[in-house]
Amino acid sequence: MGTRRNGSGHLPLTLGLLALSAAAVAPLALPGAAGAASTTTPTTATPGAASSTPTTAAPSAPATPATPATKAFTLPGRVVALSQPQADSSMWVLAGTSTKKSIYHVNVNKQKVLGKESVSAHADAIALSANNYTLALGTTGGAYPAVVWYYGITSRFNNAARSTAPVTSLAVNAAGNTIYALRSSASQKSVYALGTANSLGFPYLIPGTPVDIAPATDGHSMLVLQSDGTVGSLSLPAGVYTTSFGTGAPAKALALSPDGTTAYVLRSQAATTPTGSIVEVNVAQGTVIKTIATTGDVVDIVLSADGHTLYEAQWGTKDSSIRAIAVP
Repeated sequence: MGTRRNGSGHLPLTLGLLALSAAAVAPLALPGAAGAASTTTPTTATPGAASSTPTTAAPSAPATPATPATKAFTLPGRVVALSQPQADSSMWVLAGTSTKKSIYHVNVNKQKVLGKESVSAHADAIALSANNYTLALGTTGGAYPAVVWYYGITSRFNNAARSTAPVTSLAVNAAGNTIYALRSSASQKSVYALGTANSLGFPYLIPGTPVDIAPATDGHSMLVLQSDGTVGSLSLPAGVYTTSFGTGAPAKALALSPDGTTAYVLRSQAATTPTGSIVEVNVAQGTVIKTIATTGDVVDIVLSADGHTLYEAQWGTKDSSIRAIAVP
């Protein structure tokens, strides 16, 4: 998706999130209710499987100083979320306040802003497919929560779907034909698998208090990060949720390596801890490989397409910065 173009067939992101009529938006099915499945989401899913007993929290490895691959890249305003980086290190950054938000198309390594779009102030989640085919935004408020998606390359509006609960996190599969929306409210916690071709899908109930998701590249499972720092696995399409491992502290963001063997978990910054941390975890063993020290208030992390650069978004007083950290 590039800079705004007002030619025929293009719809600014602001309109895509603010001017959706009820007739144009397909309601998302309630969790547990029968719903048509997209061509990418089988109908045999059985949502709502019970969680297993949480495993013992993995001990933290000694913290190692962050080693930036490039200097910090500064953006105006406060970063809310980062999209997955493309192979050329470009990504979309959702930033702003409760009354005004924009998305910036940036290349952190080149220290360049490639484009900017105004979006709904209620947008709180963003995701981009690895092939740059689908860019998705999720909202948590306004007239109603929704998922809106666009053709990533051309900036053309594709479709939208109304949500039954605030969309707090998003992920898009590599092919760009399935969006996974984490929906969270006091009465509802679910992942909705949504087909971009026909806006149909199926909900998977999630126990606990999920805060982030990371689908495996094979499409058969998904890691789910809970607010207490435990990480669970949701099998697809069966919809069985089991707790995999703990990270020893409350957490707020998750990134998964392309081969699915390594997870990076951003721990929440405690009031008594001036700096936060990112733990690198062996997914199969559930053990912490190392702990990466962070400075300031880091709000989101994403991993590069090759899995060797971790990008962290950090709040400042009046602006934000994105820092690249080299990882094995």
